[in-house]
Amino acid sequence: QVAEALETLGWLVEPDPRTHGAAFASEQEVVVFQGDPTAPTTGFLGRCALVQMSVALAGCDDSFDLRENETISLMIDSSDAAEPEKQRLRAWALLLGRDINNAPASMAKLAKAVPAQNAQAVGQLLCRVAAADHLVTKGEQRLLDRLFRNMGLTSEVGEMLKAGLDGFDEVPVAGAEKP
Repeated sequence: QVAEALETLGWLVEPDPRTHGAAFASEQEVVVFQGDPTAPTTGFLGRCALVQMSVALAGCDDSFDLRENETISLMIDSSDAAEPEKQRLRAWALLLGRDINNAPASMAKLAKAVPAQNAQAVGQLLCRVAAADHLVTKGEQRLLDRLFRNMGLTSEVGEMLKAGLDGFDEVPVAGAEKP
């Protein structure tokens, strides 16, 4: 009802419970923005999942680097989604990026839901996010491996994806963090 009331006033909310299928929690942060109330397409939730996995990956090193954010923004902007849907995805990314602890929920479930024909492309995008700040931490490496495994990508395909990115083999993998 809240989302519908906001929409009648020309505002949209993300996550929209009508699309995401979950009611607002009492302490939940949301993004409210003006936009086109066009209903999202059937592929919208898949795009949301990709943004969620990307933000979780970017936040693995306890920060959300500007270069990682730019990579996620470019991914959204270059998608074939209509502009109203891109606006919702930008709002979703903004919300997740505000608190990186919002994104890691159900990563295995999200990765398992990636269609097999899209898994390699999703893996490549995730590698780009991980390498965006020119530093791949152990946490990012572990999450990439877990996501690849849950998407059904073999370790060989995962290594090929990582090695196939321009400059990825030059990206230093951070050592163990000190307490």
